[in-house]
Amino acid sequence: MTEPRYALHAATPLQKQRADLGLSLRELERRSGVSRGLISLYERGRYVPSTEQLAAIMGALQAARMEQAFDGAQA
Repeated sequence: MTEPRYALHAATPLQKQRADLGLSLRELERRSGVSRGLISLYERGRYVPSTEQLAAIMGALQAARMEQAFDGAQA
């Protein structure tokens, strides 16, 4: 396991982005394919995600952001 002190750098932005998008851990799990238990560990700075897991999570967040922007443009 990677030292938690290194994980803290990504933890707060990840949790903030998820919260800003109104996504639950369950929804981010569904969208990214990364278990909500692992996402929770990343958000709390307890573990550093692999490159693949981080890419999946960030891709899911970006897709959610684009969906919200598109939905807002439709209104």
